[in-house]
This record gives sequence, structure tokens and C-alpha cells, in this order.
Amino acid sequence: MQRRISLLVFLLFVSCQLPFFSQRTTNVHLVIDAGSSGTRFCPYEVDEQCNHLDVSQNCFSVPASGGLADLKLEEINQVMNQGFQKLEGIKIEKAIILGTGGFRRLPDYKQKQQIDLIRSSAISRFPDTEVRVLTGKQEAQLAYLAMVAFRNGKTDHKILETGGATIQIAGWEWEPASAPAGLNAMRELSGPPTSCAEDTNPSPQRFQECQEALRKVLRAQPWFSAFFRNEEAESVYALGSSWKSIFALAGDSEISREDLRKQGTQICNSSVKDIVDAGVPEKFAPASCYLHSYQYVLASELKIHELKAGDGSWPPGAAISDFFSGCTLRAD
Repeated sequence: MQRRISLLVFLLFVSCQLPFFSQRTTNVHLVIDAGSSGTRFCPYEVDEQCNHLDVSQNCFSVPASGGLADLKLEEINQVMNQGFQKLEGIKIEKAIILGTGGFRRLPDYKQKQQIDLIRSSAISRFPDTEVRVLTGKQEAQLAYLAMVAFRNGKTDHKILETGGATIQIAGWEWEPASAPAGLNAMRELSGPPTSCAEDTNPSPQRFQECQEALRKVLRAQPWFSAFFRNEEAESVYALGSSWKSIFALAGDSEISREDLRKQGTQICNSSVKDIVDAGVPEKFAPASCYLHSYQYVLASELKIHELKAGDGSWPPGAAISDFFSGCTLRAD
């Protein structure tokens, strides 16, 4: 009798420790972020109710000379090969490749051409792959859904996502919207101004001059008034890799707009060496003045009082959206 009880206890213990004893059904939704400057493979495990098991699961990037929107077939094949090879052994329910601002800026014929090349390459490696180009509104909504997942279902938040080609806003009392003024796109729109250029000497006035010049260019765009509405935003989650440097320098996961201005002023008055010594990777240090000026302009034009470090970007939202069977959260 004692042996039977011991065996029962042992089996109960093992069933709690080993995943194959679990009754919980899970699926892997693979989201491939075909961004304007690179490609990320993001496999997310979700349960049968389409909830993330681990929303913080890391994506991985595949090295290439640019984003899929600009690559030729040979390099597209290399990206797909490397990405799917790293995922061997994972039982993927479905893969979806989602193009963003880099695709939206292409002429229709070129966009279709690239999508056909990518679809053909991906399907030859994983048959259940779908390729789509996100609208700006969809990208904004998916970024909002990503924060819903990170906040365990809470919906009372706003997001600002800064990408290379576009910026997105969405959230509580904010209609999803996008504008072609991402970090790289704004450089093309603005020149950039001399005060923002990487080789400009540091000075106490540099930040003020740079952000004023960027603001002037931004306000001259035909879509400005539709995107930058006259609404106050007390607190907003900032998404996108370009924000990481700002929060790292602040030494906090939150920064007020006023503190962002002060930090930007200090950065623009610092040498590249001092910026590197402060913790910014040498590769990005020369552009740090431009980055702070640019993000400050966005925050002030959107009337944001405080920015919080958001987790990741839009792919976690895509993984639990209606792009996948059985998921009900709308992508638009």
C-alpha cells in the first residue's frame, strides 16, 4: 500500500514537471517582421485560447544588406534559408510574413514583384506561409495589441512606435494612425539640418537648433495635421529599438518630456567619446543628438507628458491577432 502511494506521488510530481504530461494544447505562431532595415523571425507559443505563453520570447534577426522590400531573389533565399534553419524542430502552425513601411513606399508593381518573390521563396521552405503588407493603421493597431499582451490583457494605454520608415500611434481614445516620418525617413525629408548632422560640433545650442529645424520640416508635411492631433497624452508607451538608447541613458524605464529635452541638450553638447562613455554603442553615438531631437519633437507635437519603455514592437500583437486561425483580436 505504501509503495502504491509513493508511486502515485511520484507520478503526480513528474506530471507537474514535464511538458508532455500537460493537458494544455499549444501552437507556435511564427511572425516574420519584414521591416524597412532588416528581417526578424519571431516564433510565439500560444495556448488554445490564443494567449501568449511567453510574450517576451525573443525574436532573432537574419543578417542581410537591407529589408526584404529591397532585396533581390538570391538574398531573399538566403534570409529564408537561415531563418527557417534556426527554427528546425519547432512545430509551427503557420508563418506569416508582414511587410511594413519599406513595402508601403514601393510603387504597386514593384511591391507585387517583391511579394511574389518572397512568397515563392518562403513557401518552398515552409508551405503554410502567408505574405502580406501591413497598412499603417494595422501596424499601429498591432503595436497596441502587443502592449495588451505585455500588460496581461489591460487595454487602457497608448503607444507611440518609432520605426525606420514610419511612426505609429494607437490606443485608449487614440485612433490607430501612421505617418511616413520614421527615424530614417525623417532624415530624407529634412536633409538632415546642419545642426543635426553627425559631424556637427557639440554646443549648448545644438539640441535647440536641431529640434527646431526638424519641427519646421515636420509641420510642412501634408499629413501633419491629420496625424498630430490636438490631444493631450499623459503617459504613452514608447516602442521601437531607437528608444532603447534614450531609456538606457536615462537609467530608468520612464522619462518625462522635460527630462528628454534636458538629456537631449546634454547629448548634443557632448563629444562622441563622452556619449560612448555614457553607454551608447560607438556605432550609434554620432547620431545620438539627432535621435534625441527627433524623439523630442514627436513627443512634444503629440503633447505627451511622460514616456514609458514599451516591450518589443508589434510582432507579439500579430501573433494573437485574426491573422491566425482561432484568434479573434482584430488587426485593424
